[in-house]
Amino acid sequence: MRVCMKLFTKFLQILIIVSPLVLFGYLFCSNYIPGGVLETTYNFERSPWVSALRPGHRLSEIKQNGFKHQSMTDDPIYFDVNLPVNFEQIVIRIDFKNLLNQTFRIGAYTSRDDWQFIFKDFEIVSQGNGWQTGQVEFETAYLDKPDNKITFVLSTPEIREVGGNIDIKEIKVVATK
Repeated sequence: MRVCMKLFTKFLQILIIVSPLVLFGYLFCSNYIPGGVLETTYNFERSPWVSALRPGHRLSEIKQNGFKHQSMTDDPIYFDVNLPVNFEQIVIRIDFKNLLNQTFRIGAYTSRDDWQFIFKDFEIVSQGNGWQTGQVEFETAYLDKPDNKITFVLSTPEIREVGGNIDIKEIKVVATK
């Protein structure tokens, strides 16, 4: 009985010492990104890093057709990327279907107070079955990022005149220090 009690006491002591170290290590790795690269994907599931597309009246309901996707029906729409720490560069990769053959661009706030954006055209990195993957790179030093939150805008100004929509399947974010 005494031996069991000593072993149990020793086990509790080790647990008390190791638990805070494991918790600290987990919190450090998840919030400070020691590897210097944060990769995350938003595919219409809840994400701690990428917000849902908004405003809702410019978007269709989320559709399920083997995969989830949502259609942009009016211009512009927005999403936020919430970074745990400051990064130097951010790459946004979006899988989309642009049957309108109209300009589809992405921008990021450079000044929220003045509603200023920097817009870039997507570099198409792959295509197949009507879907395209477009990629854009931003240097975060030029972006307005209160509390490391960057707001992006997706724009197709001609969508109102032409009608139709642009389907969005996935948003991938790669941030590097």
